[in-house]
Order: sequence, then C-alpha cells, then structure tokens
Amino acid sequence: MIVVIEGPTNSGKTTLSKGLESAWQQRGKRALRLSTLFDEDPAHVVMKSLTNPSSQSVRLDPWTDGVLYLAHLCRKTEILRSALSEGVYDHIIVDRMEPSVIAYGAVNGLGVATMRSFVDPLVGGLPRREAVLLDIGLDTMLHRATDSPLSRKDTLIKKSWDSYTSELQRTMRDLYPDYHHIHADGCAYDDVLDWTLDRLGVG
Repeated sequence: MIVVIEGPTNSGKTTLSKGLESAWQQRGKRALRLSTLFDEDPAHVVMKSLTNPSSQSVRLDPWTDGVLYLAHLCRKTEILRSALSEGVYDHIIVDRMEPSVIAYGAVNGLGVATMRSFVDPLVGGLPRREAVLLDIGLDTMLHRATDSPLSRKDTLIKKSWDSYTSELQRTMRDLYPDYHHIHADGCAYDDVLDWTLDRLGVG
C-alpha cells in the first residue's frame, strides 16, 4: 500500500509518517517512509534550497516556482518507482505528492488545468494510493512555527492560507475521492495516529 499524507505546513505530516512507519514495523510489516530516501537525495537538497520561502530574499516568479515544484515531484516519483520495483515493502508512506504541487501552482495563478497537464504524466502508472489530509487552522500552524523560519513570513502566510488550504481540499477530492480527512486541531498525536490506522484499515 502507498499512503500519501497531505496537509499544510506544520500540520504534522512528518510526525504522522514516522508514527505509521513505526506502528507497522512493530506489527511485522515492511514499512518505508519515502522521505528517508528523498531527503538525502542530492537533487532534492538543491531544489529545496530554492523553493523554501524562508531562504528567499525575493519571491520567485510563479512559473519558476511551479517548475521547481514539478521537478520535486518528478524526482520524488522516480524514487517511489524505484522503491516499488524492489518489491520488498508492504507499505510506503509519502509526505506530499501531486495534490500539493497542483494546489501551490493554482494559488500562484498557474491554474489547476495547467498544473494537471504537467502532473498527470509524472504520476501516471503508479499503483492506487490511499490518501490522508491533515487539517489544521492558521492559528495552530503559526503557533507551531514560532521557533522556525516560518514565523518570519507570517504576513505572506495569512494572505495565502485560506486560498491554499481550500485549493488543497478541492484537489484532494478530485484526485483521491475516498481520501481520509482528519481535523487535527487540538488533537493528541496518539489519537491522530490511531484514527489514521483505523481509517486505513490495515494492521
């Protein structure tokens, strides 16, 4: 099973990914967080330094930004296909895939149809994916960002938060009609993990 975890910044995607991997491994399943491979990939490291807003003194042009996010997705998909070809994993957990890329592009003015025309060929042929959307409010996100570079761009986040989260939900409904929507505001981590395991229906 491939599990895609989506959500806005600081919604708990990495924490949940680690929890799922650990829970499945404890149950004797062969689970892999794709980020353990992707985060060490040299191409990803270079692209991340360019697309991370906290590292930019000037905001990138929408097309430049969009192409970089597409390059991220392309490389992530290559690594996912490689992991699948090994045939040794029961579960592969992916932190963000095509919904985030489409939502970012749409909010930046490139349009959903344009982003889909680039994204669909990149993910074509992949096995069916289960998807989870972690939903948190802006206040929670900013509170979690207090000690991170994110807190330095609060004004930008407040302006784009509603449009991005709405677009992400629309994209999730379009790409993953049966996705699992988890409202994580004010919830204990263990509860979110238990709910996710229960909704995925796998032991």
